[in-house]
Amino acid sequence: MAGPPRRDSKGADEHRGPLRAFIVTIGDELTKGEIPDTNAAFMADRLSERGIAVAAILSLPDDPTGSARMIERLLNEDGVYIFSGGLGGRGTTLRVK
Repeated sequence: MAGPPRRDSKGADEHRGPLRAFIVTIGDELTKGEIPDTNAAFMADRLSERGIAVAAILSLPDDPTGSARMIERLLNEDGVYIFSGGLGGRGTTLRVK
């Protein structure tokens, strides 16, 4: 039985090339431009320092239906997915019930 693909120091595996990351941040305040997305910038910087290519940064509103459709499209891509957001004190914040 084969184990996980071996990766070199830059995150590339022997079969598919460099590891890619997708950063998804969630919050109306981001999509409305009320605040800059400093979390995504921080994560992209740290990933790049480690040789992981950031393929996309996507900000989505606090809208479960619309955001779910966008995430479903994105999940067709191979890579690592990092989700951040949805923890604010606003009434639009999504929570598991």
